[in-house]
Amino acid sequence: MMKKIISLILISLLSAGLYAQITFTPSSWSVNDVVTVTYTNAGASGQTQNLFIHQAYDTDNDPNFWEHDDTWNVTGIVLTAQGGGNPGGIWTGTLDLDNSTLPVPVTEGATIYDILFVVRDDMGNNWTGDLTVGNGSLTGVTLPEVYNSTLSVSASEISAIEYYYANGTLYLNGYQGKAHILVYDLQGKRIMTLPNVSISSNFSKALTLAQGQVYIIQVVGDTMKRSIKVMASD
Repeated sequence: MMKKIISLILISLLSAGLYAQITFTPSSWSVNDVVTVTYTNAGASGQTQNLFIHQAYDTDNDPNFWEHDDTWNVTGIVLTAQGGGNPGGIWTGTLDLDNSTLPVPVTEGATIYDILFVVRDDMGNNWTGDLTVGNGSLTGVTLPEVYNSTLSVSASEISAIEYYYANGTLYLNGYQGKAHILVYDLQGKRIMTLPNVSISSNFSKALTLAQGQVYIIQVVGDTMKRSIKVMASD
C-alpha cells in the first residue's frame, strides 16, 4: 500500500517532456477490459529501450493511500519500443485490467474510486507523472465503478449483437489492424483472451469453444468495438 503523496514526490525530471502522452485503445474502457497502451514522447525520439507501466487502485476513497499497487518495482507491464529515428519515441503494450497479477488484487464487488498509472524505465526513473482519473490526466474510464471481473458485457450490447460465426470459425470483414478478441459465456465471464491479433480483409480465426454452448465474442480495435452472439458448433 502506497501513500499517494509519496508518488508525487517520486516524479523524476524525465516527466517534464512537453510532448509526452499516454493513450488507451479503445478510447472508452472499463476497469475489466483489455486495452492497448500507447506512450508517446517526442523528446525521446530514437530511444529503443523498453519501458514499463505500473498500476494502482484506490478502493476506499481515501486520498492519502492506494490500497492496491504492483509494489513499484523496476519491472512492470512491458511497453515495447516501436523503433528509433523519426517519428520514434513511441511505445506500446497490452494491459489486462483484471489486475489479478497485483500482490493484493482488487476484490470482487469492491468499488474503484481512482486508478493510477506511471511509465518507468528499467532504472526505476519515472517518464510520466501520476496519471490518474482524480487529477484529470487519465481519461476514457468513468469512476467510481464496481469491480467485477466476470461482468464485462452489458445487456444493451448483448441485445444489439449480430451473428457472424460459423463452423467453429470467427469471420470479420471490413477492418484492418490490431484488435483484441474476447470471448464470454452468457453470464458475462471472460473465458478467452486473444490480445493484439493482426486482422486484414476477409479475416477468419478458428476458436476452440465447447460445442452446443452460446457465447459472446467481442472484437476491440483502434476504431471499432464489435460484439457477436454465437452458438458453438462444428
